[in-house]
Parts: sequence; structure tokens; C-alpha cells
Amino acid sequence: MTASVAAASVLLPPLSQAQTRTVLRAGDQKGGLQALLDAAGELKNLPYDIKWTEFPAAAPLAEALNANAVDFGPIGDAPLLFTLASGSRVKAFAVNRSDAYGTAILVAPNSPLKDASSLKGRSVATNRGSIGHFVTLKALASVGLKPDDINLRFLAPPDAKLALTHTVGGWDSSVEVLAVQAKDTVSGVRNESKTPGYSLVNLRASHSWKQVRVDFGIENLFDRAYALPLGGAYLGQGKTMSLSAGPAWGTAVPGAGRTLYTGLNIKF
Repeated sequence: MTASVAAASVLLPPLSQAQTRTVLRAGDQKGGLQALLDAAGELKNLPYDIKWTEFPAAAPLAEALNANAVDFGPIGDAPLLFTLASGSRVKAFAVNRSDAYGTAILVAPNSPLKDASSLKGRSVATNRGSIGHFVTLKALASVGLKPDDINLRFLAPPDAKLALTHTVGGWDSSVEVLAVQAKDTVSGVRNESKTPGYSLVNLRASHSWKQVRVDFGIENLFDRAYALPLGGAYLGQGKTMSLSAGPAWGTAVPGAGRTLYTGLNIKF
């Protein structure tokens, strides 16, 4: 049995206000929730507006929930368990059952792999924290195998981070370079989009006293434009969005531009 879970951030920020109308930031996977609500006529004559953001899988949607980037979204039972285990501050407020027969470990028609025990020493591709990840772990456990007995290949493109840190007195400062490889392997069935590789430079600094620390920095110092490999795609009001002045339907969601931040931490 699998379940579809509607999840939300534990600490919800105030919903955006567009003049006098509330804007609800909704996360979705492949347009599933939006399509169901639209078919049921539940998106008509609402007293508020909905801003839809599509994600390619549950894991990045859960990350967006934890970061308060969206107000709610549907994820499966296994991804919810994974994100809670990682310390995310989200909660489930609604649930429904679905048929589990659509979830399986797939091999080529002529593959010698016939059951879970034959996976030992093999490579299995899945998304980290997904229902596929969970099914793989359960299949291994059912035949007495451990996760280390196979090579799990997570599908997100690889990235690398290099940071140079300097500390003197109460000051800590660093220069960070983040490099992400292009996402070239995509699923046509899931309408995934290819994304080019990119690199970002971030500056961070902080000063600490006995019980107080002030943090400040600049993310994406050179204001580079880039697309998030697992950030989803714009949906808007459907394919008619391409007729407007906004991004075309299906355009990959871009990452944040140059961002300045500051923070204050007090120990007590």
C-alpha cells in the first residue's frame, strides 16, 4: 500500500498578499494535484489566488516545504518518512490511499535479474528519498540484503563545493565555489527538462561575541542565471502561459539571483 500525503511546513510564513487577495503557494508533482482540482472544478471562483510550482519528484518538493518556499504540496508516504528522518520541519494534514501495484523495480526484458536477491552487487538508479528509494530498501531487506550490498545511483546531477575559510579573533569568513554538472539524462515520460551545468560563488562572514553571533553574506555573487536541476518547471495556468509575457510553459525554474542576507543568533 502506498499513500499520497499532503504536507505543509510546520512554521508557515504569512501568505503573500496581492492587493486584497491572499496568494497560496502550492507545490505539485508533474501537475497531478492541479489537474485533479481543475477536473473537479475546485479551482473556480476561489476567494484567493494559487501560485503553482511544479517539482520533478517528492524530495525537492519536501525541501521546498522545509525552506518555506511553498505552503503545501502532495508527497508520498515514503518521501515524508525520509524528510522527517532528516530533520525537516514539515507535517502531514491529509492522506489518501492508492494502488501499490504501480510501484516496482524495473529491469530490461532480457535481464538475468529475476528477484530481489539477484540485485546483490548491482547498480540501482532512483531518486534520493523517493518511493523508489524506499521500495528498493524494502526489497533488499525482504531477502536479507543490506543497502551496502548494492550500488545505489541517485539521479540528481553531481555537484562539488569548495570553500576557503579564514578565522581571526571573533571573525569567520569564507569564499565558497559551488559547481553543478549538467543534467542530460531525463525522462520523457515524466516531461523532465535538461538543465545546463553552472557554478556559483558565495561570500560568507560572521562575528561572534560571548552570546551573540552576527552572520552576513552574499549568495550568487556574480548574479549568474541558472536552472535548478530538481527545481521543477513553470506551469502557470497551463500551456496558455506561453502566450503571456511570463516564462513559457515547461520552462525550468531558475535558481535565486544575487542575494544578500544577514542574521542574528543569541544563545541563552
